[in-house]
Amino acid sequence: MTNNYEYMNESSIDISLKCVICSDPYVNPCSTPCDHTFCRSCIIKWIEENDRCPACRKKPITIQSLRATDRIVFDIVDRLLVRCRACRQSNIQRGNYDEHYNKYCSNTFVSCSAADLKCSWQGPRDKLQDHLTVCHYEMMRPLLGNLVNTVNTLNEKVQQYENQSKEHENRINSLESENARLKDEVNLLKGFCTKQNPNVDHNPRLEEILSRCHSYSTVMLNDLRLDNFDIPYIIRKVLIVKQCSVLNLSNNLIEVTGFELLANALRSNVTLKRLSLKGNRAQLKGVEYLATALITNSTLEVLELETNSIPDTAAYSLADMLRRNHTLKDLFLGYNDIESRGMEIMANALDHKSTLEILSLAGNKLNDKCIDALHRMININQKLQRLYLHENGLSLEGKTRLLHIVNAKKGFTLNI
Repeated sequence: MTNNYEYMNESSIDISLKCVICSDPYVNPCSTPCDHTFCRSCIIKWIEENDRCPACRKKPITIQSLRATDRIVFDIVDRLLVRCRACRQSNIQRGNYDEHYNKYCSNTFVSCSAADLKCSWQGPRDKLQDHLTVCHYEMMRPLLGNLVNTVNTLNEKVQQYENQSKEHENRINSLESENARLKDEVNLLKGFCTKQNPNVDHNPRLEEILSRCHSYSTVMLNDLRLDNFDIPYIIRKVLIVKQCSVLNLSNNLIEVTGFELLANALRSNVTLKRLSLKGNRAQLKGVEYLATALITNSTLEVLELETNSIPDTAAYSLADMLRRNHTLKDLFLGYNDIESRGMEIMANALDHKSTLEILSLAGNKLNDKCIDALHRMININQKLQRLYLHENGLSLEGKTRLLHIVNAKKGFTLNI
């Protein structure tokens, strides 16, 4: 409000009550550590461009070092007499000017008291009463007020119903997901119970193969059309009883539920070093189950997940696993649906602490957008020695750039 008043006798005001920056009487005065006083807004603006007191130029000052001026100074400057420029009323104490301007000044522009009812009138305060005598909004206030209150109440109820609807929708989605999960578990338990029924034989070929396997050995169960129902038996016989070090389950019919069972088994397994699951149907959830399990697993060194319909969004769970796992050395993710964004997410996870030595992303959907992320990964990661990127969408220029990058890294193999 300072611009709307003028001092009655400014020349008589003691210079000790004036700010040396703006030359006006103090407004909201504050003092520096060297006991010089200024308007708060003036000294703050000064400090933004200078670090020395504008009065003595000796001591450095900061905004944090400013302190409130003694109360007596506030009282003196607030009692200075001013004249309102709008209505020309004189002898108003400066400390009372805001109240005068906001409540009493006849020339201050104000809004109609029915502005809450959408009256758009604005004018000098001394014209307000004349307007109110003809203001249709104010005349209809009792009716319009009730209508406004009713509308507000209805809007609140509509909002409540919308919130309840969203809550019910979320609850339904949650129940549907839970129902689908329970159905999978029921089907799995049915299959498991069938396998345990002495009147029903296990897969004869599977039993025959496992009967010939030795403890702590390599177990090859690829290309046998094994499905989710075979997984509990495999876990029990291969991982628990025989404690094999290598398990090959490539090119079977294992889906998400089977991946979940294998992931649960990996959490406590301490013998399996290589697991091949290429050519199955992991999809997003299957990868998430495995990635979560490998965060705590400290044995597995090689994981093969080629051709598993793995989407780009699986990169988030894989990246989280790569940051926290300290055992995995080889990760094969070829011939899935991973794009450049997913590659960037995983590349950012492969920092200098990573143990990964081989990474295969051949046959995915990568393009030149991920080259910067690959560059950083190759430079930062000290363990990674082989990177397979062939059969992607990299341009000739992109491939050439990558080759220049890896040429500077001794012993590094890049297949593009």
